[in-house]
Amino acid sequence: MNSSNEHSTFDIHDDSYGPNDQEIEIVVKELLHNSQRIDASDISVSVDQMNVTLSGTVRSQFERDYAVGVAKLVHGVGNIESEIIVKRNEGILPTDIGRKTH
Repeated sequence: MNSSNEHSTFDIHDDSYGPNDQEIEIVVKELLHNSQRIDASDISVSVDQMNVTLSGTVRSQFERDYAVGVAKLVHGVGNIESEIIVKRNEGILPTDIGRKTH
């Protein structure tokens, strides 16, 4: 047994053991697109130096907030920028029922 004060070459504070940009992107995309709480089919994910950018469109503020929350849960993520636009469905309004359009 070596009694000298040699330290192991493994440093738990070394960030090189964390996920890389591609791994973070894959995990965030997978979590969003497998979610049953939101429709993430129009959400794009890009990662640069551990910082995540979400873009695209969703149907509600809840879906936008949920997507950001999911990205925050992924190990290794730095900053998150949301460029997601809430695009409301402009279908028939209750006030349109019975209204004639000529």
